[in-house]
Amino acid sequence: MPLDVVIAPAEDCFWPDLQDTDMRLKIRVRRMKQGRELRGGFAAFSSCFPGLCEGKPATALPMSLSQPCLPVANVGPTRILPHLYLGSQKDVLNKDLMAQNGITYVLNASNTCPKPDFISESHFMRIPVNDNYCEKLLPWLDKTNEFIDKAKVSNCRVIVHCLAGISRSATIAIAYIMKTMGLSSDDAYRFVKDRRPSISPNFN
Repeated sequence: MPLDVVIAPAEDCFWPDLQDTDMRLKIRVRRMKQGRELRGGFAAFSSCFPGLCEGKPATALPMSLSQPCLPVANVGPTRILPHLYLGSQKDVLNKDLMAQNGITYVLNASNTCPKPDFISESHFMRIPVNDNYCEKLLPWLDKTNEFIDKAKVSNCRVIVHCLAGISRSATIAIAYIMKTMGLSSDDAYRFVKDRRPSISPNFN
């Protein structure tokens, strides 16, 4: 069954009646959720909305959950706060790397990536969410914040990770920054983005 196609005239690039960038982005995301294609692909979109594009990832994301848990980029764990790190599945499975950073707690935001065998059950938490824009993270945020605080009060370090440390885990880190530092979502996003530029959070 063919996908619907978004047909937009050339002047649509300017969207004169929609000056708000967030509104334009929400409309694009809504169209994506409806199973449509963006006419002209990334090249056309980036020429119309360069401010909404951050370039191409180093490696393509997995196309299905059956593919192995491999990160998009090998940047290592990123320190967000003294007790909070953001990283990928590859980082978490590297025992030496975890030890070098003093990380002993793991918050796993995925259905498929495994628990490291050197992390105890009491220091591990899984949030079973998939990597897509329809997945709701909000119901989990109280629990994730509590788990991160548990590591902090124990004078330990926790890493929040998903497949690549870009979307799901970044959203959890941003939510924690908002709660603990009293920042707006925009300011918390910038706080994390400054430390890990590759993030692309899921704000559902």
